[in-house]
Amino acid sequence: MTEMELFVELIDDAEANSILSFFNETPTGARKKTATLDQKKVQIKKVFKSMTPNMKRKRRVGGANPFYAYINRYLKAVSSTGENFFDHVLLLRELEKELPRFVRFANLLLNFPEETRKNIEDFSELLQQEKDIFTLGNEGFKTAADLNDFLRKYGVFIGEEAPLKIVQLILENQPSDFTEKLQECKKLTKNMDSLEFYNNKEAFFEKYGVPIADIAYVLTHPEEDQDILKLLAIEALTETFKLQNEKISKEVKDKIKEIEVDLKDMDGHIKTKDDEIATLKSDLNKTTKNINLLKEKIQSLTISNEEKEKQNEELQKELQLERERLKEIQKNEMKALHSNLEKKLQALRKERDALVETHRQEQTELQMKLEHAEKVYQKELEMKTLIENERISCFQSSQVQDLNWGIICVSGFEVISEIFPEIPMIRTEDDLPSLLKNDHIQSVYLFMNGLPTRRFRKIEKEIQKSNKTSIPMEFESSKEAIEWIGYIKTMERRGVKV
Repeated sequence: MTEMELFVELIDDAEANSILSFFNETPTGARKKTATLDQKKVQIKKVFKSMTPNMKRKRRVGGANPFYAYINRYLKAVSSTGENFFDHVLLLRELEKELPRFVRFANLLLNFPEETRKNIEDFSELLQQEKDIFTLGNEGFKTAADLNDFLRKYGVFIGEEAPLKIVQLILENQPSDFTEKLQECKKLTKNMDSLEFYNNKEAFFEKYGVPIADIAYVLTHPEEDQDILKLLAIEALTETFKLQNEKISKEVKDKIKEIEVDLKDMDGHIKTKDDEIATLKSDLNKTTKNINLLKEKIQSLTISNEEKEKQNEELQKELQLERERLKEIQKNEMKALHSNLEKKLQALRKERDALVETHRQEQTELQMKLEHAEKVYQKELEMKTLIENERISCFQSSQVQDLNWGIICVSGFEVISEIFPEIPMIRTEDDLPSLLKNDHIQSVYLFMNGLPTRRFRKIEKEIQKSNKTSIPMEFESSKEAIEWIGYIKTMERRGVKV
């Protein structure tokens, strides 16, 4: 793994989007917004390797290395630099909560490029083990003296940059008039030494306030003794907290007074509403009495026979209309019921046709699977016949022919060595000397399945030292490897070079 590949493995989705936008690239076969993080990483590696059409054009006209052109933005991400590589690694480890790991790795690579490249494999192993890569080379502080030295150099509020960091904390969210007064005060304190500032500090405090006066001296005298600057910065911070507490206390007291006034106004408003409610209750009682009187008058009225007959005729008409309306409703309901039944019948027919089609497709699929199984069985039968013939041929041979090639195999070693016991074959590099001492062997086939890259490179170097040829081979399965070996041996017996 290269330093570029390790950086890409460390990035998150937001950083991946930032890189693609920086180079105006889109993942191949996907949209930027819908692509997965892995798809984005594949495209980013192509960009950093200048393999995309866009990057190829830029590199032809003298464009810079895209990887370093991008990560240069993180050179100043850390304000301090360790005295050596491992000192800087420890510093970056302490910044875990402040900076993402890809930013810290880029900063380490830019400040200590050679040392970082030498330790790439160790970084990769820590990443594969899901450990913090910045634990490389240290397990923390071994002594209190080591911790104290580190804190003096890099501690946030006790290190060498503590005065400036405290000042930055104070300057956050200050009003514009604070900044204007600070600039004015800096001009006055710029050419003063500590004694002159001390003799005039009361005047400065009265005109500008303690925080502004102390901050002005800290910012204009970076070469001053660090303990003096820390004391001034702490005094400014303490006074700032004091002023803020006084301001907050005053605001709270003013708010309490406003609430008390509002409560008094509310009490008066409630009393007014109570009076209105009492008046409404009195009016309601009067209205209720009037309603009761009207009810008594209505009950005392009698309805004449003529009015009753008229009412009866009107009721008969309403009854007839209601009967006709009910008939019309029943008629409409029958139509709707018939329509629903017809729709359900059509749906059942479609469902029946779908079931028939599904059954037919399943029958076809089963037939295809059966044919495939028969082909697989036939192929396995042919394979068994080939192996059996190979064994018979080996045992019937009066003299075993020395082979000029051997095999290094990790995956499927037991099966392959049992089928071809006459082939020089090993599974680990510990057995490699016995294979390389065989003068008949000119070529060594390395089956890559299950063989790590680091072991492969080590074995390949040993083979080359013995003036033999190493040939890496990739197979999808042990079965495919057995078929290939059988084919090679068959061709050799027929005198055909492969």
